[in-house]
Amino acid sequence: LIFLIVGCLPSEDGVSAFPGTYGVSLKWVDPDDAIHARTAIYSFRSDNTFRADYWEWVMDDDPEEVGGQVDADTVGSVTPTPPDTNSDSAEPIRTEGKFLNSALTTEFGTWSSFSGNTRVRIEWDSGVEEWWKLTWRDETLNKLEAYFRNDAGNWRDFYLQNPATEPPQYSPYYFRRNEDARNVGFALGAHESFDDNAEPTSAFDGFYRGLVRRTENYTPGGREQNGPWTVNLGGGGADDFKLTSEGVWRLFVGQPCYAGDPVARDCLSYLDVPDAGSSGLKSRRVYMQVDHDWTPNGYISDEKGGHTYHGFQIADSNDDVRGFVFAEASYSVNPGDHEFMMMSALFLLDDTSDAAQTGIAVDPLWVPGIAAED
Repeated sequence: LIFLIVGCLPSEDGVSAFPGTYGVSLKWVDPDDAIHARTAIYSFRSDNTFRADYWEWVMDDDPEEVGGQVDADTVGSVTPTPPDTNSDSAEPIRTEGKFLNSALTTEFGTWSSFSGNTRVRIEWDSGVEEWWKLTWRDETLNKLEAYFRNDAGNWRDFYLQNPATEPPQYSPYYFRRNEDARNVGFALGAHESFDDNAEPTSAFDGFYRGLVRRTENYTPGGREQNGPWTVNLGGGGADDFKLTSEGVWRLFVGQPCYAGDPVARDCLSYLDVPDAGSSGLKSRRVYMQVDHDWTPNGYISDEKGGHTYHGFQIADSNDDVRGFVFAEASYSVNPGDHEFMMMSALFLLDDTSDAAQTGIAVDPLWVPGIAAED
């Protein structure tokens, strides 16, 4: 007896998920309770070989020993509106030295898809295995989410959770959201082949919505922070990013920074494509710096701490930029600390619908008790 699972099936009009090239944000906790954050380009090639190019941070690393924070592009000025005085216009943006100056790590493996080409198994040459599921697509873009990694401390502890009784390799069980999960992976893309020279444009604007999944360790015992994230590039409102004279997207938020903030301080945010190393995959880079002006002196380049995000532009099958994926590795604000204080996975997408944000597309076909491998 064959049962068809009918529901939110992936659109037949969408671009095929595999082969494909994806911007990836991944956060996981290993068996030693070390937290990893990775931003990557994953390429599923037509011959079923796999390539990953990535930067990775581990929360227990000493930030200064893995690249430190360095100056990137100059912020530049925008037309001021009170109380914004452009005090930061000649100041640099700060980001991680590893991201700005280091080469990508490259690894290889193989991949195989199943369940109607909506799930993929990656077998890295190093012995690592990852499992990803197609959770949303439109005509030119796919969204995948991780639900298994064999070097994660708890394979059930993923934001996209498969509540099977065994590791979910060919499990026919349904998927659900685990809001308390510490492991999460987002991948967005569509290209059918890997090509270092197939680079999307760095010219982008518009409204983007997504999710951040964060682990922080500057409070006793640490905690998880999860929630929506929105960015409006080029909007006319006070809370929208403005393009500066140096081509940097800049957001100034006056006092207080957020509702309920007891301290009178400004917040500044920047989003930029770094100039350094702008060839091959590095030309897809994008990064953010977000911080309170603790001093306060009108800029944040002298502040230790805050949020630094490192990622890639998302390119669809038309080579249009549709959003971004980021991994966060942020300094501790506590004197004497030699570790990162926050690790996050974040995506931002130009489709703001609930289906694109948190939807879980139903696998098109399952035969109960039989592995649905292609």
